[in-house]
Amino acid sequence: MTAGNGAAFKCGPGYLCAAGSESVRGNEQCPIDNWCVDGTQTACPAATLSTVGGIEAAIECAECPPGKICGSNSVGVIDCPAGKFCPGKVLNVAGVSSCTAGNYCPAGSKNMLKCKPGTFVATADATACTPCTVGSFCPTSGMSAASACSVSWGHYYCPVGSIWPKQCIYGTFAVNQTTCTPCPAGKYCWPSSTGATNGVAGDCAFAKGYLCRAGAYSIEPLVSGIEFIQPKSRQFKTYNGPVIPGFLAKAAGVAEACAVKTFQPGFYSGACLPCYKGRYCPNTQMVTVQDFNCNDGFVCLEG
Repeated sequence: MTAGNGAAFKCGPGYLCAAGSESVRGNEQCPIDNWCVDGTQTACPAATLSTVGGIEAAIECAECPPGKICGSNSVGVIDCPAGKFCPGKVLNVAGVSSCTAGNYCPAGSKNMLKCKPGTFVATADATACTPCTVGSFCPTSGMSAASACSVSWGHYYCPVGSIWPKQCIYGTFAVNQTTCTPCPAGKYCWPSSTGATNGVAGDCAFAKGYLCRAGAYSIEPLVSGIEFIQPKSRQFKTYNGPVIPGFLAKAAGVAEACAVKTFQPGFYSGACLPCYKGRYCPNTQMVTVQDFNCNDGFVCLEG
């Protein structure tokens, strides 16, 4: 540029001066992605950019931000591709970093993200983690393989997404460490019992008059309202508890009706009583012999 007296001056930093410019600011500001000194325009260095015009030195060009690929200028800035991460100053796709097993990288990742507990990923360049599979658990972050819910966890099971094995609740037992199911008939299940196999603690005390249908959790289970349970009711077929009068408890949770010539007046029966001498018992499921006196002229022996 020239002054009024004909002297020439250098173009001001951050500006371009075309021929005939009359000010140090020249005719335009240095464009974005460039820096200008003495009227000379120079592109920002590789993997750097400028989103504003008028910068005066290369040091003012900003480094390509993490999570981005910058190419040659700010116009070409794109997100780091999914499965990769860009820690910063990445010029092109060749400069991205791979996400390793146990980590995932969605598009635009600045760094790898560890899989959360309960999830894992076994391969590189993953964009998401997989819930821990049924029968296994994932207790820590960044896991590349799930841990087996093995038989050493006898009373436990591992559903999908398990962080730790879960103990089966009372009245249930573990099946292949993948699920819990109601305790089988004739057994009781208390998962923390010493010596229990997958939570099945042992046989129900049927000899003492207790019934264990599916889901029993005590060797001698109790039930509220036992005195109101009737033989033809729905509850009679499913409850766990003392056998009701007129029946005796058998293995496998069976309530067997007392046979003809026998009766049972109380709860907790493992055996029916023979009909008393001087009485007769013509029916099954009898609970009393009070009104069954032997007829005149007959002899009624015990049973």
